[in-house]
Amino acid sequence: MNEILANETDLQLDEHTTDTHGYSDLNFALFDLVGKHFHPRIKDLKSQRLYKVVGNGVPQITYPALKFTGTVNVDYLKKHKDEMTRVAASLRMGTVTAPTLIAKLQAYPKQNNLMYVLQSYGQLVKTTFICKYLLSQPLRKKINAQLNKGEQLHGLRVYLWFGGDGFIRKRQEQEQQITARSLNLLTNIVIVWNTVYIQEVLKKLQNEGIRVDENDFEHISPAPFEHNNRLRKYAFDVIFEKETNGLRPLRKNN
Repeated sequence: MNEILANETDLQLDEHTTDTHGYSDLNFALFDLVGKHFHPRIKDLKSQRLYKVVGNGVPQITYPALKFTGTVNVDYLKKHKDEMTRVAASLRMGTVTAPTLIAKLQAYPKQNNLMYVLQSYGQLVKTTFICKYLLSQPLRKKINAQLNKGEQLHGLRVYLWFGGDGFIRKRQEQEQQITARSLNLLTNIVIVWNTVYIQEVLKKLQNEGIRVDENDFEHISPAPFEHNNRLRKYAFDVIFEKETNGLRPLRKNN
C-alpha cells in the first residue's frame, strides 16, 4: 500500500492485485478506507466465509443462492466510524505507514479494539469483492493478467540476481539496503531500455503501414530478459551505430 499512496509518478494507481499469501481482511479494510481497490486472487474461494449485514434498521434479506457463515453488525462499525476515519487520514497523509500500523495492531489485538473494527469492516468489503469476482469474468481476467505481469517482473529480478542464490548475506541493515536498491536499479534500467525499444518497434510498424491495435498494448510486458546476457563483460567506450534519435538501430529479422 505504501507504494501506491506514495506514488510520485503521473500514473494514477487505484488498485493492487496479489495472490492468496498477500490477502487478509485487514488489507481489504485499509485499501477501501483510503479509496483504493484490493483485488487478490484467493485460493480455494469456495471455502471463504461470506458475511451479511445485521443491525438496527437493517432489513432481513434472504440469500438463497449464497451460504453466509458470518455476520457484521453495522451499529458496531458506526460506533467506531471516527476511529476508522482517523486511520484513513493518517495513511493518506503519511503520518503512519501501513506496515507500521498493521504490526502494532497485530502485536496486541486483544488490547486494541481498532483491530476488530477494521477486520469486521474488511469482512464486508471482502464479501462484496467475492460476489463481484464470481459474477464478472472480465474482472477475473484482469486480475490474472496483472498477476502474470507481476510474475514476469519477479522473474526479471531473479534473473538479474544470479549470485548468492538469491539471499542477502549482509548482516548490517545499511548493507542490506544497498543490495536491495542495487537490484531495483538494475531492474529499472532493463525496464526503461525495454520500454524505449518496444516503443521504437511500434513506431516502425506504424510507419510501415501495419495496423497496431492499442488494445493490445496492455498485453505487452516491459520485463523480458532473454536478450540480456548477465555474465558477459561490458565496455562502455565502444562506439555503436546510432539513428538520428540517438538510439541503436533495431535488429532486422532474417
